[in-house]
Amino acid sequence: MLTLPPSLGTPISFTPLSARAAAPVLNTVTIAPTPIALTNAQLLTLFTNPVSIIPAPGVNRAIQLLGAWCRVKVTGAYVNGFSSHLMYAGSATFLTTQIVTPNIAPSDNYITLTSLISTAAIPVIEATNTALILQGDTGNEAGGNAANFARFLIAYVIVDTTGF
Repeated sequence: MLTLPPSLGTPISFTPLSARAAAPVLNTVTIAPTPIALTNAQLLTLFTNPVSIIPAPGVNRAIQLLGAWCRVKVTGAYVNGFSSHLMYAGSATFLTTQIVTPNIAPSDNYITLTSLISTAAIPVIEATNTALILQGDTGNEAGGNAANFARFLIAYVIVDTTGF
C-alpha cells in the first residue's frame, strides 16, 4: 500500500489488486497492477456477452470509477470497428467515453477513457453491489483475428453506501 504524505493534504491510500484482501477495501483507491486482458473472441461478442471488469463489491458498497485506460491492438480488421463503453451491470448509462477502434489493421490504440460519472444519469449510490462491465454498444462484431486484444487499467474506489 502506498500512502501520500499528509503534507500533500488528506492522505490517500493506494492498494494494488494483487495485495487486496478478498473483501473490498473501503475508501481506498485501487489500481489494477496488471492490465485486465480481453481476447479477440471476447471482443467479438461484447454486445451479447459483456465482460465483468470489477466484480460487484457487496451489500451497501458501490464502485466509484476514477479513471480508465485502454489499449486495443488490431492485427486483423473488424468489419465495423470495435466500439464499447464501461458501465454498471444492468444500466444503460455509459460511465466513460466510447472506446472506438477503426476497422483498419494493423492499428495499436492507446486510449484514456474520460469518466462521465459526473454527468451520468445513474449516480454511484444507485449502483450498490453492482459490477462494472465492458459492454459493446452497437451489436456483436465480425472479423478480427486471434492476435487482436484489448487491455484495461482501472482506478476506482469502493464506497460505503450505508445510510444514504
